[in-house]
Amino acid sequence: MLSFTRIQYIAFGLMLIVTIALSLVCLQTFKQLDMTVRDKLILQQQLTSLMGDIALTFTQAQTEFKNIQLGNEKSPELVIGYLDEIDRYVDQLNQYTNRQEFNVDKEILLFKRETRRFRTALHAYIIAVKDDPSTDYVKESLHQVDRLIEIAVHNAKARHHHLKQMRQSTIGIIVEQIDQSFGFLIVMIILGVSLSVGIALWLTGRLRSNVEDILDVTRLLGEGNLSCRLYSPHQDPLGQLCDGIDLMAQKLELSEAKLKQTLEQAREGSRIKSEFLANMSHEIRTPMTAILGFADLVLEEVSEPNSKDKLKVIQRNGRYLLEIINDILDLSKIEANRLSIEHIHIDPISVIDEVVQLHQQHCEERGLKLQVVHETSLPRTILTDPTRMKQIINNLVSNAIKFTEVGSITLKIGMIRMQEQWQMRVQVIDTGIGMQQENVEHIFEAFSQADNSTTRKYGGTGLGLTISRQLSRLLGGDLVAKSNPGNGSCFTLTIAPGPLTETFVTTSRHHIAVNNTQSNNETPSQDKQIAPLENVRVLFVEDGPDNQMLIKHLLTKAGASVQLADNGQIALDLIFGENAPTFDVILMDMQMPVLDGYQTTAALRKQGHDLPIIAVTANAMSNDRDRCLKAGCDDFLPKPINRTKLIQLIQKHLDMTPSTPAS
Repeated sequence: MLSFTRIQYIAFGLMLIVTIALSLVCLQTFKQLDMTVRDKLILQQQLTSLMGDIALTFTQAQTEFKNIQLGNEKSPELVIGYLDEIDRYVDQLNQYTNRQEFNVDKEILLFKRETRRFRTALHAYIIAVKDDPSTDYVKESLHQVDRLIEIAVHNAKARHHHLKQMRQSTIGIIVEQIDQSFGFLIVMIILGVSLSVGIALWLTGRLRSNVEDILDVTRLLGEGNLSCRLYSPHQDPLGQLCDGIDLMAQKLELSEAKLKQTLEQAREGSRIKSEFLANMSHEIRTPMTAILGFADLVLEEVSEPNSKDKLKVIQRNGRYLLEIINDILDLSKIEANRLSIEHIHIDPISVIDEVVQLHQQHCEERGLKLQVVHETSLPRTILTDPTRMKQIINNLVSNAIKFTEVGSITLKIGMIRMQEQWQMRVQVIDTGIGMQQENVEHIFEAFSQADNSTTRKYGGTGLGLTISRQLSRLLGGDLVAKSNPGNGSCFTLTIAPGPLTETFVTTSRHHIAVNNTQSNNETPSQDKQIAPLENVRVLFVEDGPDNQMLIKHLLTKAGASVQLADNGQIALDLIFGENAPTFDVILMDMQMPVLDGYQTTAALRKQGHDLPIIAVTANAMSNDRDRCLKAGCDDFLPKPINRTKLIQLIQKHLDMTPSTPAS
């Protein structure tokens, strides 16, 4: 790779050489032209002056001869002197005979002939005058001399004029030579410019090659190949640029290694965190199943009001603890980007009605009015996740009830256009305590509330709104809030409804859902109960004695016969042993000693057993359900167990007609 400085030096040197060469050629050309012009002009000037002197001398000779004719001059020596002077001038012309452009040979012969004839005529005249000046012969001689003198003078003047023309011709020749020299200079200039352009193109190519090398390396660096280097040996600006890129690549490579290490540590931390949350969830849900389950059983058996109130306190706080666990698990799933979202067609009005029915009794007990207002027509179905949609709205309504002592909670539902897209909007408006507007965004942060006094008075972990906003964005919308102290709050939820191909349904503007179903935690009175699982044989594989006692009691009360197994190995021995009993369904705990539920289920499926296996486990992470189904389970039911759901799930897999209401 040529260095940038070397390229600069080469370019400067070559351009300097070309400039000096052109200057020398131009100087030499003009010097030669000047010498040529100067010599020709001097010679032309000398020749013209010489011809003029000859013409002038002929004229003087003619004048003197006229004086002799008029008798003013008696001696012809002066005329002869003029003729001698003309001969000397003619002798001087001989130095120009070697210059072809002047062509003086003819003039020399002509002048010599004229002077001889002049001398001859003059001599004849002088002799004639001496003999008889008045004779006709003298007159004839005089006339002949005059004619010869006239001819000589005329020829001299004509030659002088011809020399002037030659001088003009010489100037033309000089101009022509100048033009030729100018053309030569133009050729040299074009040659110099071409050479300069060629040098520039060559240097540009070399520089472009260096730049392309740099671009190739930067492109590879951009593509993630951080091992590329330029390794320039030069210390000029281009070399320093290459060194800078190499240093940047080296630092990026080190940063990438550190980032990979950090990412690996983060993944390991996330794995440890997930394992911790899974274990914590399992360890808390297992006793919570016994606590809530036996509280439900005792609540059915006691009739004393004070005892029932105490049992309801146990139930309420147990469910609150379960909600905290669920919120922490949801937040963990969202942060790990492992929360799965369903997209199924649902009736949005039904989801709203379910939430309203769930809170209707609580509002009546607190003296609050709970109402639904349909602002616009709604589609018959939307494409979204009904569980998550219900979770968000349920959390908003729960918060509204918790922070409202007097007044109402209103759910406004409608469709709006946002950025040329339809969005379903649900507004939960309360007349509660409200909050400062600057605290609104703060409440969407994890483990945060408007202020500490709110936590002390109303309780709560501060996770509900954080999870709700994240869920709303996963559903293609958002969750925002407006509030004023003392004037209540308005939480606005938007959800992407998916493709809308059906017409909208117009409902009554004001709507209050009718609470026509029984609460999940209420059980039909004893006189209305029937045996929904009568003659159903259940194998319950569970290592916890408290949960064994509870689930067996619930299933036995529902009419089923229950066989217990403390772990998976006992269950396999029981199923594959001699005189093995026949079962209709297996309830399988997944985390057990000796042989866990996953291994037990896999072993049963491997042996060809097709009995329905329902996973009943305290593992409630996002991947636990998939793991259970992958192991061979037919369904999944997390702890704490809702007895109604448990019974309905068994009926579903045994194709039995449900005889108890859905919870």
